[in-house]
Amino acid sequence: MNFPEVDKQNIQNTIVTINELKLYNNSYISSLIQAIRENRNFSAHYNIKRAMSYIENNFKNNELSLQIVADHVNLSVGYLSHIFKQSVGISFSHYLIQYRMEIAKQLLSNPEYKAYEIPELVGYTDYPHFTKSFKKVYGLTPREYRNFLGFEKN
Repeated sequence: MNFPEVDKQNIQNTIVTINELKLYNNSYISSLIQAIRENRNFSAHYNIKRAMSYIENNFKNNELSLQIVADHVNLSVGYLSHIFKQSVGISFSHYLIQYRMEIAKQLLSNPEYKAYEIPELVGYTDYPHFTKSFKKVYGLTPREYRNFLGFEKN
């Protein structure tokens, strides 16, 4: 951490009264508190970035969980859950679902993939659960989405 330095020269040359010393001390303590807050927020932000990066690189793993990500970033499940929701605005599980569904939407937009192949590519083990999640996020089933795009039924 980068703590503000004590300006000893300034103290010796300009502080004459006890009240001036108190004001200087209060100012210095405030700057220390600010430095600590910035470091703490940086640390939380850094850990969220690491967690999100891990999700982006491992979303295909159908066993990906908050516990696995917490272990990867060396945080407790409870703390990661708390700072994740605080930083991202949604829970870990909602973020993971939304991330997977965004990738699924991209894959569904590519006619080279069959609709039944996509769940496995985004971390789902069964098509019905994938379909339910996709519909919850986008209001359409994967097949309806493909029909909307003008693809033939798969």
